[in-house]
Amino acid sequence: MRGVRWGRLDDAGGETYLTELIAAVPTAVHVEYYGRIVERTATLRRLISAGTEIVDIGYTEALDIEQALDGADAIDRLRGFAYDGLVVDLRLPDANGMDVLDEALTLFPAIRAARLPVAQALREL
Repeated sequence: MRGVRWGRLDDAGGETYLTELIAAVPTAVHVEYYGRIVERTATLRRLISAGTEIVDIGYTEALDIEQALDGADAIDRLRGFAYDGLVVDLRLPDANGMDVLDEALTLFPAIRAARLPVAQALREL
């Protein structure tokens, strides 16, 4: 070690400290592993965020709830009534949930909306 030759190893924290530091610092060798951890954590955060939005909507007083059968039914219902909130699963049988959400935001820009990437998020766990 260079510090040993110059007699400065103790100034850097000693051999034990430097060994622990080397073991604790991630290297490029493990980048894929750490990338998967970051991706999984981000998915969990999105799932928690969507769940929190749903809970907030659920605690709204005097809330009338309707359920659409699929994307086409949801868009038909949106065109017929001004809803205060919308919970959309991104994976609908006949449509992309984002298309339904875009339509809702076009019709009612102030609508409260929660996206549910549940099916995809659960598969990624």
